Amino acid sequence: MAQGAPKGNQFWKLRSSHGTQPFFATPDDLWQAACEYFEWADENPLYEDRVFSTKDDGILHEAVAKMRAMTQSGMLLFIDISQRSWMDYTKRPGYDLVCEKIMEVIRSQKFAGAAAGLLNPVII
Repeated sequence: MAQGAPKGNQFWKLRSSHGTQPFFATPDDLWQAACEYFEWADENPLYEDRVFSTKDDGILHEAVAKMRAMTQSGMLLFIDISQRSWMDYTKRPGYDLVCEKIMEVIRSQKFAGAAAGLLNPVII
């Protein structure tokens, strides 16, 4: 039996809008929505709780910002469209090039992060 999302999750906050799914009337509308996701991912890093010992045998916790890897699924959640809708956009004339450009931005960000040691290259 399938289980729902874990209690207390906040996945719904990833959505850029609420209500009915948006229709991107032009390829530029889709590009603008993707750019909002790119900005959000950049402005909302993940945080690691690092524990340090102090000279007086105390313990110090420090939140260290970590690069958030952009993903196709993360973007689709953010712009509030399904995988099926995304696949439909990739087949539409004009949208196909924008979809390819969006995926190149996501791949490039992950590659650059892995190459700089900011993201785990094994996962990326």
